[in-house]
Amino acid sequence: MNDTVAQRAVARRREFVRYPQEGSIPEVHIIGDVGRSAPPRVSVIIPVADGTRSQTLERLLEQLRVQRFREFEVIVVRGDRRQGRAINTGAAIARGDILVTMDDDTRLGEVLERP
Repeated sequence: MNDTVAQRAVARRREFVRYPQEGSIPEVHIIGDVGRSAPPRVSVIIPVADGTRSQTLERLLEQLRVQRFREFEVIVVRGDRRQGRAINTGAAIARGDILVTMDDDTRLGEVLERP
């Protein structure tokens, strides 16, 4: 994610997510065709506390890459141990009409399929 997008994401996060005390900003990675003119139909938000659990995140990302449905972005929020707050962070910057949340250890078949 480039610096300008990251700065906007942090600013939107600060406006959207309320904190009892300021803490470190989690890493936010947007995976997908961010430069497309049309926004994606689906935003997949994956909160990750630290991303070290047996490479499960990498397996999930690979399973998302091979989906036939392509109109989606993936937002990985890493470093916020409060799952709901991490999901809200992703939702604040999501561009899709539909929000889908997945744990980093989710296993997929072919689920993102156009009707």
